[in-house]
Amino acid sequence: MLRACRRILRPSGRTAFFTIHPAAGLTRAQRRRASRDGPIGVATARPYWQLLQAAGFTQVTETDCTDEFAGTTRAWLHHWDANHDDLVALLGEQAVAERQAERRAQLRATEEGILARSLLTACRPEEPHVAGAAAPSRPGGPAVHELDEQDVRGQDYDRPLPRILGKRDVT
Repeated sequence: MLRACRRILRPSGRTAFFTIHPAAGLTRAQRRRASRDGPIGVATARPYWQLLQAAGFTQVTETDCTDEFAGTTRAWLHHWDANHDDLVALLGEQAVAERQAERRAQLRATEEGILARSLLTACRPEEPHVAGAAAPSRPGGPAVHELDEQDVRGQDYDRPLPRILGKRDVT
């Protein structure tokens, strides 16, 4: 999937995503627990920064957001408990109980250093452009043209990405 993401980015385009992953330096038993208590994607064989590099990305960065994630999870637990009856009426008792149990297990694993949450950013490398060459085309699609910074809703791709953490970071 990361290779597909790299292919659709323009040269020097950036990608950024949050992910929950096993913390570094875990024992085999702790990795099994991370897989059990974390989301499905936690069971990766290698760290995400290595997967990004293997997919051909450059300028890979990882920012630890574990403390903010734990705070967000605590807030979710608190608000779901405070609105339990309304949520049960909407979703059913079993769904509410299962989701809260999953969040509690994930929070315990996070607080015990088993799970971590990170923001990863990476760039698609610049590709040499041959003067006078036609723009490459996508199979079954239109030609791909170089975009300047103003072509994409005025986004400035040379500025660093903003750090969006805390209560807005919801899983």
